[in-house]
Amino acid sequence: MRNYKYRGLPYEDVDFDFIDVHIKKDEFVYGNLIVDGNKAFIVNGIVEVTEDNLQLEQWIRVRPETVGQFTGLKDKNGVEIYDGDIIQVVAHMVTLQGKPTKDEKSISTYKVFYHPKRCQWFIERLTSNKGRTIGFQEELNYIVSHYWEVIGNIHSGVSGSEKSTK
Repeated sequence: MRNYKYRGLPYEDVDFDFIDVHIKKDEFVYGNLIVDGNKAFIVNGIVEVTEDNLQLEQWIRVRPETVGQFTGLKDKNGVEIYDGDIIQVVAHMVTLQGKPTKDEKSISTYKVFYHPKRCQWFIERLTSNKGRTIGFQEELNYIVSHYWEVIGNIHSGVSGSEKSTK
């Protein structure tokens, strides 16, 4: 079965003292998504299910605009790639003979997003040090994902590493 996983940023700091979990509003929470009208919740852990009741271990209301789905792919460091992530690829330039050049690199950053009309994940180029077309879109796929590195997301900005609570 495919792994459906989501993340979102809570409206406020959350304390689950009974399980010693403390989540800040600027830290993503991960789990299953429940949407009710304009409210979104990330939920985890079914404690009990009866004919009339579903009891969850953890449910956190998140800001709907920050919800992102797991793409099913990981970057070169094994970090999961989500909708809204900012990824970077560093490609070493080569000569016409196919030999790597000495210090010349192409560095581009991309935003990950889902394209509903094509029913697939895409990346959109945000920056490039080599004059490449900004806004250029291409498919997100497994073949080249091992060259990418998640460097942030559209909600928290770019950082050295993705801060998260999983």
